[in-house]
Amino acid sequence: AGENATLGAYLEGAGVDLSDDELTIGDDTWAEGDAQCGDEDAEILVAQWKDVQNTDDKPALIRRDFNDIRFREDGEGYTVAVVPEGTTDIPKPESAAQLAELGALDTGPGATTDDPNATTEDGGEPPDDGAPDEGAPDDTSADDPTATTAADDTATTLPEG
Repeated sequence: AGENATLGAYLEGAGVDLSDDELTIGDDTWAEGDAQCGDEDAEILVAQWKDVQNTDDKPALIRRDFNDIRFREDGEGYTVAVVPEGTTDIPKPESAAQLAELGALDTGPGATTDDPNATTEDGGEPPDDGAPDEGAPDDTSADDPTATTAADDTATTLPEG
């Protein structure tokens, strides 16, 4: 979490542009007033679950100020949706059932951090021999502002509509 942990910051990092009335993913744009779902006018909304993995409750539906939505607690889940106006039945993210396993990947062996004060599980300092960690990708994108990384085809689900 943290004060700067917002949906807007997350989406910006993923190359997704979201405003209160428009969603752009790559070359695809959905704009309220122009987008249609079948024969119905579409709206953009964000569905939020406080504990996405362990609840069958309906999500809170947020219809404005998307980029200011703060990530406050572990276990939250979000769906950005372009749906027919008035839709309230928004499905959980497909990855909701695996949230604990996915989170463990972020903190397990080989996980990295930008925190200069980070230590290893045994309390020692992380190795800093200048070489990439074993099994870690060779990431030079920070050195090259024009570098791109191919998207994982499971990373983003395009909205229906």
